[in-house]
Amino acid sequence: MYLFRRTTLSAAAVVAVLFSSVAVTPASAADSLLSQGKPVTTSSTEGSAFGGAKAVDGSGTTRWASAEGVDPQWLRIDLGTAATVRRIKLDWEAAYATKYRLEISDDGVSYTTVVAVDNGDGNTDDLTGFTARGRYLKFVGLTRGTPYGYSFWELQAFGSTDSSGDTQAPTVPAGLAAGTVTATTAALTWSASTDNVGVTGYDVLRNGSPVGTATTTSYQDGGLAPNTSYSYSVRARDAAGNTSAAGAAVTVKTKANQTTWPGDAAVTVADGTNVFGTNLSGLSFENPDVLWAARNGPGSLYRLTRSGSLWKPDSVGARSLNYKNGSGDPDAEGVVSTPDGLFVSTERDGDNSGSSLLKVLRYDPKSTAKTLNATAEWNLTSDLPSVGNNDGLEAISWVPDSFLAAQGFKDERTNAAYNPSSYANHGTGLYFVGLEGNGMVYAYALNQSGSTFTRVAAFAGGFSSIMDLEFEPATGLLWSTCDDTCNGRSATLSITGGKFIVVGTYDRPAQMPNLNNEGFAIAPQSTCTAGRKQVVWSDDGNTSSHALRAGTLPCA
Repeated sequence: MYLFRRTTLSAAAVVAVLFSSVAVTPASAADSLLSQGKPVTTSSTEGSAFGGAKAVDGSGTTRWASAEGVDPQWLRIDLGTAATVRRIKLDWEAAYATKYRLEISDDGVSYTTVVAVDNGDGNTDDLTGFTARGRYLKFVGLTRGTPYGYSFWELQAFGSTDSSGDTQAPTVPAGLAAGTVTATTAALTWSASTDNVGVTGYDVLRNGSPVGTATTTSYQDGGLAPNTSYSYSVRARDAAGNTSAAGAAVTVKTKANQTTWPGDAAVTVADGTNVFGTNLSGLSFENPDVLWAARNGPGSLYRLTRSGSLWKPDSVGARSLNYKNGSGDPDAEGVVSTPDGLFVSTERDGDNSGSSLLKVLRYDPKSTAKTLNATAEWNLTSDLPSVGNNDGLEAISWVPDSFLAAQGFKDERTNAAYNPSSYANHGTGLYFVGLEGNGMVYAYALNQSGSTFTRVAAFAGGFSSIMDLEFEPATGLLWSTCDDTCNGRSATLSITGGKFIVVGTYDRPAQMPNLNNEGFAIAPQSTCTAGRKQVVWSDDGNTSSHALRAGTLPCA
């Protein structure tokens, strides 16, 4: 089930449905037009000819227009009675919003966001795939797309009113208790409420404010601060919109953040003397005995094999990289080995190093040629924030579809659970890239048959800069690492409430100097010995004539 959007918003547009209901459902063919002719109030109008009532009069030639040059502005529709809204359509005039929210309220005072749109383009917005309950529907314009105001010919809300006559609220949830608590997450459980018709869901409140909904009697909250106390309570809802009082609160204190490196304190040199020189960057295991390394300046790939306790290049040595057309010098920063091929993230073209060029390139890992042309490439520059030519795609990782689907990873385009079948020809998983300039991680479905892509999610990686990303299948953790600017620290992220959030941060191993480590790779679980597996870092500075160092992590 998805949020369908009949519009031509750019790939950067983000549409989210937030806590407006207990379920995500498709619009029903039986839904009726709820908004037409209903009372409207507005924050302002451009003039008497552009009153709010014009937005719900059913005419495509009359419109509401707000005062010019002022943000924010709003328009509120009183649906007359509690209703379930499953579709909202906005037919924009030329004065459109690039960023706006649609909200709903039972009392016209406290509102919940139904849909948030970012980077709107002024086309007709037809939004479905949610269930929003309330009497008052509100448009809030946040950022104008023109110097004028906000204006649309018609705002239409479709759904159904409650005709059951049910006014009895569910019983108050009891037995709220905390389960597993980490430094940044808290698991909650409670006893089921009862209702004369049926309970449809629960609102979870943190410190008195709603933070999420659940259809079962459990919820995991995330994004919390370490060593901090929070008060939680839960209230129940039924299909008619009746809400119980909040149950007895429980106080939860998160754990102090563990900062000691979870593996051994010691590290060892893992390459020969001056094998690579400077500029070695991303790392990725293909299997227990093959480790890929990316080098920038010039853009190169190395296939490394074990030689005792060290890693050494295979007989091909450095494989020079080109773009798909056979030209250029891709600034290879990150690499990840996947079932779809070998993928490299880049910051710029070394032949034009003054400009940022944020591309992901695919190469054939089986090739033994000294020069490799990309077999596919995706230019993400226009979809990502503008950064300096040396602050681009430093990191890349891959997370399989099977894991994302099983963990309920949320597709931020639809605010529904990620469904791999929604993205044709995207391969076996999503590609997560880290932008050095802002520390954000962006998840993409890359069309393996072409150069198109779709951003599925974005989230903070835990530091102001990201040097590498590494998915650890055995634990389900996504590792984010930083270099000497962050004192060599690492963060782990886990899927909580459908999103990757930071659940731990760690110092570098105690015996490793503060190196300019730009690459990080974790050996497969099959290599575990005595409860430990190898991890490898790459030092861009080739400190003391060595670019690779190895340490350990627990296998559990």
